[in-house]
Amino acid sequence: MHHSSSMITQLFILFSIVDLLTFALQATDFYVHDLPLLPKEASSIRMHAGLLPVNPQHNGSLFFWHFEKNYPSDKLRTLIWLDGGPGCSSMAAAWTEIGPFRFQDENTIIENDGSWHLYTNLLFVDQPVGTGFSTIDTDSFIHELDEMANQFLGFLDQYIKLFPELLDNDIYLAGISFAGQFIPYIAKAILEQRSTLKLCGLLIGNGWIDPVSIYKSYLSFAVANNLVVQNSYLYYRINIEVEQCDQALSKQATEAMIDGMTWNGGTGFDSGNGTLSLTDPWIVDGESAGLIRSARNLTYILFYNVGHYVPYYYPRRSRFMLHEFIHSITTMCSILKFKMHYLSFMITQLLIFFSIVGPLTFGLQATDFYVHHLPLLPKGASSIRMHAGLLPVNPQHNGSLFFWHFEKKYPSDKLRTVIWFNGGPGCSSLIGAWAEIGPFRFQDKNTMIENDGSWHLYTNLLFVDQPVGTGFSNIGTDSYVHELDEMANQFLSFLDQYIKIFPELLENDIYLAGESFAGQYIPYIAQAILERRSALKLCGLLIGNGLIDPVITHKSYLPFAVANNLVVQNSYLYYRINIKVKRCEHALSKQVHVFEKACDSILQKIKNSGAINNHHKQNQKGRCANMYDIRLDDTYPKCGENWPPELKYVTSYLRRQDVMSSIHINDKKVEWTQCSDSVSDAFTAYKSKPSITLLPDLLKQIPIILYSGEYDLICNHWATEAMIDGMTWNNGTGFDFGNGTFSPKHPWIVDGESAGLIQSARNLTYILFYDASHMVPYDYPRRSRFMLHEFIQLDLTSFTDTTTRKNTEESTQSTRHIVFIVFIVIIVILTLTGLIWFFVHKRYPTKLPTPFSIIRVLRSKTGNVERQQSVVYSRLKESNADVDAVDSEASV
Repeated sequence: MHHSSSMITQLFILFSIVDLLTFALQATDFYVHDLPLLPKEASSIRMHAGLLPVNPQHNGSLFFWHFEKNYPSDKLRTLIWLDGGPGCSSMAAAWTEIGPFRFQDENTIIENDGSWHLYTNLLFVDQPVGTGFSTIDTDSFIHELDEMANQFLGFLDQYIKLFPELLDNDIYLAGISFAGQFIPYIAKAILEQRSTLKLCGLLIGNGWIDPVSIYKSYLSFAVANNLVVQNSYLYYRINIEVEQCDQALSKQATEAMIDGMTWNGGTGFDSGNGTLSLTDPWIVDGESAGLIRSARNLTYILFYNVGHYVPYYYPRRSRFMLHEFIHSITTMCSILKFKMHYLSFMITQLLIFFSIVGPLTFGLQATDFYVHHLPLLPKGASSIRMHAGLLPVNPQHNGSLFFWHFEKKYPSDKLRTVIWFNGGPGCSSLIGAWAEIGPFRFQDKNTMIENDGSWHLYTNLLFVDQPVGTGFSNIGTDSYVHELDEMANQFLSFLDQYIKIFPELLENDIYLAGESFAGQYIPYIAQAILERRSALKLCGLLIGNGLIDPVITHKSYLPFAVANNLVVQNSYLYYRINIKVKRCEHALSKQVHVFEKACDSILQKIKNSGAINNHHKQNQKGRCANMYDIRLDDTYPKCGENWPPELKYVTSYLRRQDVMSSIHINDKKVEWTQCSDSVSDAFTAYKSKPSITLLPDLLKQIPIILYSGEYDLICNHWATEAMIDGMTWNNGTGFDFGNGTFSPKHPWIVDGESAGLIQSARNLTYILFYDASHMVPYDYPRRSRFMLHEFIQLDLTSFTDTTTRKNTEESTQSTRHIVFIVFIVIIVILTLTGLIWFFVHKRYPTKLPTPFSIIRVLRSKTGNVERQQSVVYSRLKESNADVDAVDSEASV
């Protein structure tokens, strides 16, 4: 009992001392009457600053600096700012980030045109004791976060005695870096112990919140930014430290902080009904300033092109974020559908995390990926702008995807980007870049020429090596992709990282294109984009010789081989293969897989049997049919893998160290390969449904082109045509108009020649390319580009472009001179002609002839080949327009 009364007495004395310390103090004691160097017009800003005691036993005090809001507003609000460290002064933010002033030089202070104090009071606090101007007489520094929070509550108690108007203010806690630890602890303490304070929200920038995710991000970040070379000695030394760190940290927190965090009945950005919250462009002053995402009271904003101190780089944008946050009636708030209710023992209203990027792409900018030089480029190709490099998508296993972007050559009516995929699985999209649709091709090992059928004339091209392990894309472990939905999710992660660096993609019409196994990739990626990345303007798909329906494809091999004289019907070989077909059909009748081992032997037997048609010598020793172009043969067992021959030049070129350095591949041990067996072997797709199941729903939303080369065996046109005939979409089956009549096949005319057949109905178009192989753009680059231009409905007659406008303005003066000269010449000629006619008519009068009728012949661009369809995209126009005419319009 004696001890209890003694303790109570001591506490009473302690509290009395604290009260006495502030008893005589008044707000006027802290008023800042004058500051040296302040701009003259800043004299109206009211400020208070000074020390308030929080630890009387050790003479501990916290320093504060308060800036009163500049203008009246709808509510009283105070934002309390904390810097990190721990131990870093909040004065850094007051004078370099969100405060009213900034330094221009040592002796010049200017007003900060992005200051947060316009409509909100700002209170900066140096805490805990010992930070900045805050004092402590002994070494009784803070050791724990709850101790820090209690100390800050003590400061608030003292502050309110002097400035009781704080109780009438909506309060927001804000800060950066290690304040990601300070703020949640202080918020929790206020909500639990100081309910009279109206805490309304938290803003945390580049916060140190989840140390597990942060520690694990460092190595992958360093590799992605060329600070550490993957698989080097240094890499393995650091990786040992990472493994030791993993053992010390909780193994449960292995995902990114937000994606792995559960709150308000959901995990990550789940809208609460199983669908994920969308990532939307964040527009400030009419510019794309970043990305924004929100769910269940948490909002994340990504600021483009800034460093750790976001308000330092973009004070006005950061202030815009603040104003939108605190004014729930604004446009952004209505878009986010803010929920204004208290969260039990955690946060009120809304918590905003704002950051320049996630931990994966911290600090990366577009200039880091710019391709300044490439060996062997043709002289006239120096104007082509390129970006290339690796973007991380799997931090746990150091997985990154490689991309190569070629900017369009000429201005056009719209901004468009084609994203190209090759197949495999595991085959590099650089095959498409350097042998099909890209700006360049190889003539021989040391000679590069421009591709006169390149798709980059009016469309940006983005080639991506995916999934991880393909081409230049890397993976630190054996964690390859196994399923198609896993592949699509990985590609969405790539797009998220890509948009952070190249936000202009959000303004582009996007088309996904590719061939072969990309017939599986593209529909899965398209579905993922439409469902979860609606900010991207996906406008169409182009799939060439695609493996889409494995059942029909396997069944097509034998009849196609017979029709093309690869196998003689009713021969011994025919019956042997037919047995394999029956086994395949039996296996597929149980369950349909993308890959079926029981069916692989059909194609193997056909291509390996030797060519016995009119293009080859029968059973030529050591030779087999080229499965990509049956008019050709190849060495056994390659059977087409050595084709096209230019790929050996591509391989040699992409393995050059100077080339790799130019495209930001700095690991000298990396060796580019056309196709990765490791990726292919791992990609079993055992649980994945074939992409044919996705096409009907996709066709409700976007147009699709399927095109095939006539002489491809592995993904032959018989299979594609049979698949379309049996597929039901948009209330019809096959190329049915929907009223019982079928869309006919029409000749497809390009450059005045019959290039193939075309057929279309209900948002789906099919084109058969005559005399083409598995790689149609390789055989007919100009025809394939014509197909692209018709598909995207390229219009070169009605657009304005800054480049064109600039050229026009520069040439205006000279044009006027030319027009004037031509006008004078015409007047002189007409005058002379009139005089001569008058003289002749006067001497030799004659009867005037009947004038000729002026006949103007207009050639129809579309032709009356098919009734118009009331669908999202009408079928491709059968135009006889010369491709050269289309291309030449860029110079008009």
